[in-house]
Amino acid sequence: MTPAKLKWLVQFRTHTGDNQFTDTEIKNLANIYIEHLAPFISGYTKGKYFGSIATTDLVEDQREYTLPSDYMGMLRLEANLLTEDGGDDNKIKLKNLEVLGTYQVDIDDESEIIARFTNADYNSFYQIYRNAIRIYSGTIYNKTNGLKLWYYQQPQPITDLTSTVDMSEDPTPNTVGIPKLFHEPLATAIVREKKTRGDRPRQTTQKDLLQAFEKDLLDVIEILSDTNDDESQDIIMPSYYNNGFDI
Repeated sequence: MTPAKLKWLVQFRTHTGDNQFTDTEIKNLANIYIEHLAPFISGYTKGKYFGSIATTDLVEDQREYTLPSDYMGMLRLEANLLTEDGGDDNKIKLKNLEVLGTYQVDIDDESEIIARFTNADYNSFYQIYRNAIRIYSGTIYNKTNGLKLWYYQQPQPITDLTSTVDMSEDPTPNTVGIPKLFHEPLATAIVREKKTRGDRPRQTTQKDLLQAFEKDLLDVIEILSDTNDDESQDIIMPSYYNNGFDI
């Protein structure tokens, strides 16, 4: 379904036109539900959708690296920590340091961190802290694209309801679209929302609307659960650099 068809469908089902249901209203509602849709689907499908990869440079002695703005959750984190001039094959998987207090480490004391952690694959960790990744390891050296993140990516919001590009297509090589089977639940959610705000609103709460939306999503996920789990999932490797992760 394209954004243009989404607009037509919700106006058709609500018996409205541009004066009664404006583009701004439709877009705002669609994007609110998209924000809820993506983490919900990722949680129930164990990362089969919205997977992406981002890289950024490791900077000498820098422990904290800002997460991508569209970050929803971690799949895997690798860092080139083994040697100062190590090649790409020297990346190791960092483990999640869930309870920092267990180690009793002052996170602002570099000497204490390198005394307690090393650059070995069994003793290098990360923690999500203040919307950023903090690394607990031995000394960190400069390394181009030395940090590699596999993560769940939030889809881009709808910006143009005249677009005839299907919403399942990735807007750019580094952003993700919305799978086709979830377009209908998205349209239905917008229609429900509009009908509860009419001249004679039904006694329906926002919680009721959200629960109905989640029920529709679960119905689709149940259908998808019958598909082949061996089917490959394409993940786009980023190709350009920005101030944070390359995505």
